[in-house]
Amino acid sequence: MSGVSRSMGGNTVETATVEPYKEQEPFLWDNHRYYGFISGVGAGKTAVGVMRTALNAEIWNRGSMGAIVAPSTRMIKNAIFPVLKDFGLWKKWDFSGFQAEEPGFSTPDGGRIVILSADNERTVERLANLNLSHWWLDEAKETPKRARDVLKERLRVGNYRNGYITTTPNGYDHNYDFFVKEPREAGTLEEYAYGQAKLYESDN
Repeated sequence: MSGVSRSMGGNTVETATVEPYKEQEPFLWDNHRYYGFISGVGAGKTAVGVMRTALNAEIWNRGSMGAIVAPSTRMIKNAIFPVLKDFGLWKKWDFSGFQAEEPGFSTPDGGRIVILSADNERTVERLANLNLSHWWLDEAKETPKRARDVLKERLRVGNYRNGYITTTPNGYDHNYDFFVKEPREAGTLEEYAYGQAKLYESDN
């Protein structure tokens, strides 16, 4: 599967065969700082998170540092790692285990993708030591709001600084407030159907 060029978000990334669904395509655009993909089980949230991470590592922010943050190490191993392997990225990027000082991947262009779990306060505060060009917060409904707040402040390097979350919905929680409630109250939210999905766009 690996080694096939596919277009993602108008860019071509050398990865496994990847054909985003129509509903996934807006998540791969690069005209906003923050993106969220909130959907039920089986909609391809992890896959599209990996796609966007590949775009950051190989096109938008080549040679810079990014981060993948998930609720637990188990989720990283059981959900994210298999998709990285399916897409052929595991072979392209060098992995440093969780016992390393900075666990994660090194890319051929000198970039880094740190992988951390947000399962305790100390780990969350470690994020404050990073200078990032991009970050992905997976299953954000299970991670504390503090993790996203810290990550927002760490977007300090790179050509296109951006943060993105993938998660199943959890009602009107802090993720809803971040992407929908605040811009709606400010009168800057545009809402429209996109395939079988609902797309929100704002200046937030």
